[in-house]
Amino acid sequence: MTRTEFRLIVAGIMLIGTTYGLARFAYGLFLPSMREEVGLSATLAGVIGSGAYVGYCLAIVLIAVITALIG
Repeated sequence: MTRTEFRLIVAGIMLIGTTYGLARFAYGLFLPSMREEVGLSATLAGVIGSGAYVGYCLAIVLIAVITALIG
């Protein structure tokens, strides 16, 4: 791995971490008002939040597989 590739990987990881963190933070801020207006239970709100995280993890695995196949 060259130095340029390493720097690109680090920048990508930082970008993903930043945007994912902001999205999780925003969801948490709006959750109380969303629960009141839509009538979500605490369990369902947790499932929605967890579903986003699971989707994120599945996307990472899928991209790793596609990258290994395509190159």
